[in-house]
Order: sequence, then structure tokens, then C-alpha cells
Amino acid sequence: TFIERFEVNADGRATLVPSQHLPVGVYNMVLQAQHPEFQKTLITGFVVRENKPRAERQSDLALETLDIFPNPARQVLNVSLDLDAEATITLYSLQGMTLHQQVVADLGAQQVAIDLQPLQLSAGTYFVEVQTNEVKKVTTFVVLP
Repeated sequence: TFIERFEVNADGRATLVPSQHLPVGVYNMVLQAQHPEFQKTLITGFVVRENKPRAERQSDLALETLDIFPNPARQVLNVSLDLDAEATITLYSLQGMTLHQQVVADLGAQQVAIDLQPLQLSAGTYFVEVQTNEVKKVTTFVVLP
């Protein structure tokens, strides 16, 4: 755990310049904004990956269409993707616990519905990871009470 600060330019845009190198992996981030009239906290996640040329990431092209909806969700999370190889969809908690995993063997454009009710998820932020071969794509979603 470490604390970073954002630099704000003349246009009011904030940029984070990490003070240390982050190895490849999935990270959680808590953003806290303070103003004299309000305070806001946002929990989100991001992925640091190897910086490879596009030609070395051929199967990335099949995951560029990854989309999840609705977000926020209550009962069902839909994962829309276009696959050129078998993929595994995994749901994780912010603590990295695997909550659900399923293999998608069908190729092409499709939508996978994940029933959230049996998972009994608390309201909060979670990760969706789609992995095909050596390529991973991770995004976040929110569950409402």
C-alpha cells in the first residue's frame, strides 16, 4: 500500500505519475477527493501489462470488443465479447478472491449472462477478467444492493 498524489495542470486536468515502478499485475486503487463542500471516495482497479508491439499481441484483437452491462448490476451481468479462441471468464473480489469462473468454448461474437444471485455478492466493486491463451483483459463492475 502506498499513497500517490495527482499533478493538476493549468487546464485543471489531473495526472497520476507513480513514484515507483509497478510490476505486471492487477491493482486496486482508492481515490479520495476532498473539497470544502464535499468528499468523495472511488474504488476502482487497473491492470499493468507488458508493453509489447501490436504484432506480438495478435489475440488481443479478439478481446477489443469486450463489454459488460448493466454496470452497475443487481441480478445478472452480461459479458459481450468476440472470441477467436476458447476463453475463461472469472469474477474476482477486490481482495482477489475468485467468486465465479466459467469457460466459453464457442467462437465468434456472443453474449454470456452470469447470474449474480447465487453468488450472494455484497454491494460493491468487483473485477471481471477474460483470458484467452496468454491474453487477459480486466475491467470492473459494481453490484447494487
